[in-house]
Amino acid sequence: MLDLVVVLFIVILGLVYLKKGLVLAIYGFLSIIFSYIIAILFYPVIANYIKLTTIDENIKEAIHSFAINLELAQDIHTQAEIIREKLTLLPESFLQTITLTAQENNLNIIDYLTILLSDLIINIISILILFIATKFILFIIKQVLTLFINLPVIKTLDRMGGLLLGLVQSLFWIWMFCLIIPFFVNDSSFPTFTALFEQSRITKWFYDNNLILDYISNF
Repeated sequence: MLDLVVVLFIVILGLVYLKKGLVLAIYGFLSIIFSYIIAILFYPVIANYIKLTTIDENIKEAIHSFAINLELAQDIHTQAEIIREKLTLLPESFLQTITLTAQENNLNIIDYLTILLSDLIINIISILILFIATKFILFIIKQVLTLFINLPVIKTLDRMGGLLLGLVQSLFWIWMFCLIIPFFVNDSSFPTFTALFEQSRITKWFYDNNLILDYISNF
């Protein structure tokens, strides 16, 4: 069911951009890239600001409490196995980073997990804040651009070139959505979503091959 939603989203967004036209499709696509670049370049500034507030401590306390509730053993190898067993909804590459780094440096996985996930969550929040703010500014600029693309000849050509860019943009939004999936699957308030996600194939592929998450995880 979740895979069907993902496929329909890709198809519908492609058709929407076909109707929207080439110019606005290109502008929308480039605005996403520009917003993403701005978010990636400047999110450390927002993240550092958040870390100066109580939000950082609250996130760490919540993660630490969750990790303790996993009843992790003191032995680092046993901890690693429990992490893999209890946190299977995290991407495999991310689990490998946690377990291997902790083992190689002889770290307590609870403490390492708390710091790593806390930084990751704050980075994601910072990126989303900058991304949304930049998109809003570009939306205002788009309203002015629309006045120039309603000329007859331009409008005819404009409507024919939006499909491909619409499809590419849909993939980007799916990856953005995958960033917040852990907040749902680890929350008992969303059992239906968790079940749908566990049964999915296409959605899991996007989730396990999230280029945005791979980039963020390197910081």
